Amino acid sequence: MLVVGGGNAGFLAAISAAKQGAKTMLIEREKSISLIRTYIGGVNSNAQQRAGVEIDANEITNTLMQYAINRADQRLIKLWAEQSGRVNDLILLKKNY
Repeated sequence: MLVVGGGNAGFLAAISAAKQGAKTMLIEREKSISLIRTYIGGVNSNAQQRAGVEIDANEITNTLMQYAINRADQRLIKLWAEQSGRVNDLILLKKNY
């Protein structure tokens, strides 16, 4: 599988494909791929849980909908709130990909 682009989506696609046994190649136009992306938000990641921080997914979904003046897809925001911590853990904490 050839993955073009080492951004968030491409990087996770390459990891997922490799974990499922696909022979995978990731190409990126930049000289390097940085795993430290300070602009990625997450809810209830392992790091937050270890620090004793717990965020209610429903509450943050409702708050973000207010900021968006209810002009966003609430299902997508809720999906992000429920899954982003796990995705951040995959990107930042696991070294076995």
